[in-house]
Amino acid sequence: MSVPRPLVDEPAREALDLIGLPLSVAAAVRDRDGRLLDFRLEFVNAAATRWAGLARDAMVGRLVTDLIPSLRPAGLYDALAEVVATGAPFRQAGQPYEGNVEEGRSFAAVFDLLAVRVGDGYLSLWSELPEGRRTADLEAIAEAARARISLVRLEAREHPGVTGPASTDWRAAGRRMTPRRMDTNPAT
Repeated sequence: MSVPRPLVDEPAREALDLIGLPLSVAAAVRDRDGRLLDFRLEFVNAAATRWAGLARDAMVGRLVTDLIPSLRPAGLYDALAEVVATGAPFRQAGQPYEGNVEEGRSFAAVFDLLAVRVGDGYLSLWSELPEGRRTADLEAIAEAARARISLVRLEAREHPGVTGPASTDWRAAGRRMTPRRMDTNPAT
């Protein structure tokens, strides 16, 4: 099975860290039958680490619903799943949310949110807003950020003796990871 996965290389990291709004890139975590289980953070920019109150290393590699448990009850997990399934962006302006970042900060604020599909995952941007104020053009920022991200086709490999969702390990096809740029906005 081969799936396009987001790859944020060093030049992309440097560029995305310059964006003043919190930004994350996550890849779908699927079971053997291809059903979506969760999303794993592949990258967060410097603004996202400040917002969460956590170091980048404490965030990258984590499941988003473990890191921010309120995503499911708030309906945001379903919105992200829809972005990945359909390719249609998710945009919400001036929406109040509250919750906490595991081991980080609690939040209760009004947010502008945007998520766009990147391969078998998403790129998200968000901003806490003073009441009645709206963020700059999140769509333009997301499109510029998405242009920096490469997609790499990866292949699932089974771990012997392990069963269930944790048995699939995403590794680069072959022995070495050789990034192959792909369409960052696939039509399917």
